[in-house]
Parts: sequence; structure tokens; C-alpha cells
Amino acid sequence: VGSFQVSEVDDWMTNHFVGKKGLRKSSTQLLYDVFPPHIARTLKAGLKVEPEHHPCVTIFFSDIVGFTDISTTLTPVEVMVMLDRLYGNFDALAIKHEIFKVETIGDAYMAVA
Repeated sequence: VGSFQVSEVDDWMTNHFVGKKGLRKSSTQLLYDVFPPHIARTLKAGLKVEPEHHPCVTIFFSDIVGFTDISTTLTPVEVMVMLDRLYGNFDALAIKHEIFKVETIGDAYMAVA
């Protein structure tokens, strides 16, 4: 595993996030990040979210084959950049096609349509 300086990660995080959106988000923004917009609006209004029925649902799971081996050949910042670029593209496609991103954890990505 490559070595790194904490300041290197801090610099990357600052340049990547603070320059774009800021590290702190409002509670309203967090609601919209975690839930589909109509559910976030309902929760923000203090209302109960009713269960929904959908006749057809697609769940998308993504996992990078060989991620552990790949990540051992890269610095931590290179891993973050690789994942950010990949999942940034997934996020853009999700927005374009109105797909709800459920979660990204490590190299895993989950979305629902």
C-alpha cells in the first residue's frame, strides 16, 4: 500500500468539496441527499410518509471487480479520485434518467428506478 501524508488527503478534500459545495450541509439538503425529492418534501413538512406501491422496480448494484488489488497499487488520493470520477458519472446519469441513488459505500454503488 502506498504511503501518504494526511495533509495530502486534507488538501484533496478541501479542493474537491469546499470549492464546489462546502463541507457543511443544511438539514434540508441532507434530507434531499438521502431521500427522493417527494419524500424529502413530505418529511420537511412534518408529515407521515405513506408506503408506495410500484408495479415495476429496477435495483442497480455496482461493485468494482478487483478493487482491493487495484487500490493496493494506488495512493489513497488516487483511489479517491478514481471513485469520485466513476461515481460522479453514475450520479450524472442517475440525474439525467431520474434514477434515485440509494448509497455508495467504498467501491459499491446502489440505485433504484
